[in-house]
Amino acid sequence: MTTTPIDLSPFADPQMRTELENIERLLSQSRRLFLFGAGCSKVAGLPLTAELCDMVLEGIDDPTAKKLLESIREEYDGESQSTIEDYLSDIVDLKAMADRRVLRGCTNGTVAYQGTDYSSENLSAALCKIKSEIRKAIGTGRTPDMSLHRLFVRHVNQLLTDKPSARRRTDYFVMNYDTLVEDALGRERISFSDGFAGGITGWWDPARFSDQTLMARVIKLHGSIDWCLFDHEYFPSRLRPSEVEPPAEEQVMIWPTATKYRETQLDPYAQVLDLFRKALRPGSSEDAVLMVVGYSFGDNHINLEIERGLKDSGERLSVLAMCYEESPPEALKKWLEDPGVGSQVRAFCRKQVWHGSERVDTETDVPWGDFAVLAKLLGGER
Repeated sequence: MTTTPIDLSPFADPQMRTELENIERLLSQSRRLFLFGAGCSKVAGLPLTAELCDMVLEGIDDPTAKKLLESIREEYDGESQSTIEDYLSDIVDLKAMADRRVLRGCTNGTVAYQGTDYSSENLSAALCKIKSEIRKAIGTGRTPDMSLHRLFVRHVNQLLTDKPSARRRTDYFVMNYDTLVEDALGRERISFSDGFAGGITGWWDPARFSDQTLMARVIKLHGSIDWCLFDHEYFPSRLRPSEVEPPAEEQVMIWPTATKYRETQLDPYAQVLDLFRKALRPGSSEDAVLMVVGYSFGDNHINLEIERGLKDSGERLSVLAMCYEESPPEALKKWLEDPGVGSQVRAFCRKQVWHGSERVDTETDVPWGDFAVLAKLLGGER
C-alpha cells in the first residue's frame, strides 16, 4: 500500500460527515457509475495530460512530428489549461482537411501550417509517432503504484454489502489511456469486462459488456495504450505494453478529446460512447448515480453527454462531482444553476459544497477531489 500520509481530519466536521452519509446513501441505493479523469492516475505516479507533452517531445526522434507538435503547442501559448490531447486534436483536424482535399481531387493535397506543407501521410506518421511516445510514457517500462486503485475498487465493491443494491454492477468510464482500473479489478478478483475476449491478448467483443454476471465494466472513452489495430482489421486487439511492440506503431488506438475526425465516428469508439449514453439514461425502474473524479470538465464532448443524460433521464440520474478546485468549474456551475437539472447535481469542492443552486461555504480546505482521500472514505475511514 502507499506510504504517503492521507489527512482525513477535515471530514471529522459534523457537516462533512453528513455529506459523506448522503454520498454513501446515494451510492448504495442506485446503480453506480464512475467517470475517471487524469487526476485519478496522477496518484499512481503517472503524468497528467499537461505533463505528457514534455515527455513526448523529449522522447520523439522524428523531426517532422517533433516540429509539428512544437508548432501547435506554440499556438496555445498563454492558455494554461491546454494539453497534448488538444494538440493531437489539432493534428487530427489537419489530417481531415488534407484527406478531404485529396478526396476532392485538389491539385494541392497538402495543408499549410506555420509555413510548412503537410500531406495526409506526413500527418498520419506524426500521429503515429506521438501516440507511440504516449504509450511509452505511461505504459512500457513503467510500474505504477495501483494500491489506491485497488483500495478504491475493493471498497466500492464491498460498499454496504448487506444491501441488495450493492450487488449491482458498477461501471467505470475511464478517460485515461492507462490500464490502472482494469489491473486493479483483476488484482482484487472482481469479475469485469473491458469489451475484449481472450486473456492478456484479446480481441474486441462488445457483447461481453452484456454479461449479467459481471460485477464491473470498464469502458475506455478515449481508447487505451493497450489497444492496437492490426493491418486489414477493423476492430482493436488488446496487446499489453509489457509485451512486444505492435507490428506498426501507428496502430496504437487512443483518441484525443474534442476531435471531429472520422475515426471517432466509427466503431469501437461509437460503441463505447453509446454505452456511456445508455448508462446515463437509467430505466424507469432504477436510479443511477454518476460520481465524477479527477476530471475538471474540460472536454465539451463528455460534458454534453452528461448534460443530455441529466435532461433525458427523467430525474433518475444524479451527478456527484468531486472537485479538486475551490469552486465548481464553469461547465459544472451551469448545471448547478439550471432549474431544469440543478436538483440532480451536487458539487463537492475544496471550499464549497453545492446542492443544485444552494451553496455552502466551508472554512476548512476539504479535499473532496483527491482520489486517495476518496479511496479511504468509501471504506468507512474518517
